Amino acid sequence: MEGVNSIALELRTRCQGCGQNLPINACTEKVVCHACQREIVLDADVWAAVFEEPIDDKGGSDTVLADAGDIDITVTYAAAVAGCPKCKAPLPDEASAFAMRGWTVCPACGNKLSIRTAPPVLVDLGATVLIGEDLNTPEPAAAAPIVMTACLGCKEPLRLDGARRLAPCATCGAVNYLTIDLWQHFHPVKPAVRWFACVTREMTAVQPAVQPPPSAMPMAAGFGAMVAAALAPQAQVQQQAPREMMQIFSSGSSSNDDSDDDDDDDDGDKKKWSSLENCVIDANNLFYCGGEVGYSDAVWCMGEDLKPRWVRRDLEMSDIRVALDVQHGRLLAWSSGKHSAMLLNAADGSTIGAVGGREPVKTAGHQLDLEHCKYLLGDLDGTWVGLFENRLARFDPHGAGIAMWPPHGGLFGPKPEKLESLYVNQDERKRYLRQEEDVAIENVGNHPRTLDDYCHLGFGWDGRLYAEYNQWVAAFDRTGKRIYKLKLPVDDVDGSQLGADAQGNLYARCTLSGDPSARVLVRVAPDGSRADIICQDRLAGGAIGKEDEIVVARDGTVFLIDYGMCMRKFAPDGRMLWQSPASKSDDESEDRDAARRA
Repeated sequence: MEGVNSIALELRTRCQGCGQNLPINACTEKVVCHACQREIVLDADVWAAVFEEPIDDKGGSDTVLADAGDIDITVTYAAAVAGCPKCKAPLPDEASAFAMRGWTVCPACGNKLSIRTAPPVLVDLGATVLIGEDLNTPEPAAAAPIVMTACLGCKEPLRLDGARRLAPCATCGAVNYLTIDLWQHFHPVKPAVRWFACVTREMTAVQPAVQPPPSAMPMAAGFGAMVAAALAPQAQVQQQAPREMMQIFSSGSSSNDDSDDDDDDDDGDKKKWSSLENCVIDANNLFYCGGEVGYSDAVWCMGEDLKPRWVRRDLEMSDIRVALDVQHGRLLAWSSGKHSAMLLNAADGSTIGAVGGREPVKTAGHQLDLEHCKYLLGDLDGTWVGLFENRLARFDPHGAGIAMWPPHGGLFGPKPEKLESLYVNQDERKRYLRQEEDVAIENVGNHPRTLDDYCHLGFGWDGRLYAEYNQWVAAFDRTGKRIYKLKLPVDDVDGSQLGADAQGNLYARCTLSGDPSARVLVRVAPDGSRADIICQDRLAGGAIGKEDEIVVARDGTVFLIDYGMCMRKFAPDGRMLWQSPASKSDDESEDRDAARRA
């Protein structure tokens, strides 16, 4: 229609019974196979899958595998002006006024065609009016009986009207099954009819704008520039750590001086090992860790030599975790139970400020409030993504809530995400997280907003978001489209997060059942076509030890880390390249224990 966005559609599917090709010439709840009379159900999930993918102005063709019933639907589409299927003349805008009547007439040739208000399943996706559908299903029977063949029982002429595939003989009563040729004479195969879905919204998706803080570097435009900025070398201000901190990190273990057991003694306390809550890595292979140093909660930065670049032990948090903004060189130190987080300069650990706080009562959207946060990740575009029980939420660099995924809605144009608060406030004092239904990884689709509340998460250097629970892992691209989901060949996934390199290879430190259970390193191909165990447990002849926190560099180098400065470095193919003295000490202790058990 003139002035209104319209999409021309031709849809086909295949009968799951006899394999015949079937046109889908209307937005209907079912189609009936002309050959075997089998019904193919087209519910809301099927239509959502059909219209999920966006199109360009040139149009095209796509085959959709609908999640509901595994129905294959071929969709041919084009952005076009709604017109008469007979003479191709465009219909005027005034034709929409006849949607309530159900039909209209082409002003050019007088052809009668259907027009109606879009059903709810398409209204939710952005459609307003449907034009040119073929709503006559099934085909009407012949008006008068016709003698077509002889009865197979008595050989008398058989009078057929096409009403039934099983036709009884009026002479002998035998039931005759009509062949496909006879049946198609009464019920000819319909061609795919072009019909139109009209929308009032623009079809071009717009990524929500994210404004960087005034002190930050300008954000790159587009994901390609975004990754380039993330991978660019960043100036690192080398700050000499105090001598006692160097001793803690270099020793990586408890003091061997048995006389120094008093935890209240400062000198003895400084020699104690450090624990590790979690760890992230930047483009220069510098590690940012949250945990304990000398039994004090701390955040620190270190290189592969395990020497600290800087250490912060004054943040007054417990169980500190970290998230890295590689776009702006900022580190977020946070702790579940607190509303806000500390924002640090990744180069020297100096304080930039605080982000987040208690979400206001009856706020229109969500705000960064970490009181019940389970995961907080830094995305390559400078935004933060959190998991609050089972709800995924995204925040801009300032902590303001934004859409988790870009606007989407497929063929009917982008549909912006509805923003809701994280918490439901009954009054000023009581509040609760919004109750969302868990979505298991094996059942997750595109643009997830909720997941299982015990899943592992991770952003890769490829820009994808990865999620894992119960050995199932799924990968999502920048638009929220699910790239793959598969079950890993393991019994458990260890550590707190996942990691992927710039090529999209996903790595996970996992466990196989047994006595004792075997530790392994798994790599998943970028397209999810395979998951391989690339390194075995050291007790089985491999190189995987007790370390279970995994971080992955952009080139696929894998680091496994644990408390006490235990670290192992692996090549992308699973070969161990290096391990720290503390890691070797753990191996020796494990070997002695194994020898005693033997």
